[in-house]
Amino acid sequence: MGKCILILSLTLLLFGCQHINEEKADNTDSVESINIYKMKGFSEIIEESLNVITDSEEINSIEEIIKGAEKVAGIVDVFDPHYQVEIGEKTYYLWIHNKEAATIMDEEDTRTVYKISGNLVERLIEIIH
Repeated sequence: MGKCILILSLTLLLFGCQHINEEKADNTDSVESINIYKMKGFSEIIEESLNVITDSEEINSIEEIIKGAEKVAGIVDVFDPHYQVEIGEKTYYLWIHNKEAATIMDEEDTRTVYKISGNLVERLIEIIH
């Protein structure tokens, strides 16, 4: 009985993780531009800070970085985001902590954050700045 519950739990977990990555992938396909704003807070962007990314290589890089971000377990308690990233119909909040660590959150799921690390953060910084 215990083995059945364990197998069922692991199966649901695997399908759940797959669903998250598919959802992130589906929402970022075939966009022609990405809008990035600096933020004053969760509800306030700095209008004059708009950075429109139109280079297809840079768009693909941002999409891959988001798709590859790792879900952070636990309760989320965050401060105001540094950036708002608009990809098609999706909006994300982005925190860049340093050259090797960043966090991203889907605007529609503010209870979950995803971490970005290593050279992916460096690439993201290159694109944004």
